[in-house]
Amino acid sequence: MNMAKATTSTNNIPLVMKAAQQSNFGEIRQVLTLSDDVIVPQKLSSHQILVRVHAASINHIDLKLLKGNLWPITRFSFPHIPGIDVAGVVV
Repeated sequence: MNMAKATTSTNNIPLVMKAAQQSNFGEIRQVLTLSDDVIVPQKLSSHQILVRVHAASINHIDLKLLKGNLWPITRFSFPHIPGIDVAGVVV
């Protein structure tokens, strides 16, 4: 009997992913950590897509969000995965 833990869902989407996660507002080195066990969303709303990211960057807006400089317009809770600039494939 194979007791290995499942790594993909029935639709071949991984169950976990690697992601940079923001824990709070502040300087990037204090609030951003790399995790390799972040749960991949399996159910999306009608206005969301899932992207298998091949490359990502942090731009100047991301830096302002990380530092909390745009707190009046931020609508997320922590931990948060920052970043809007990605290259990848829609799955």
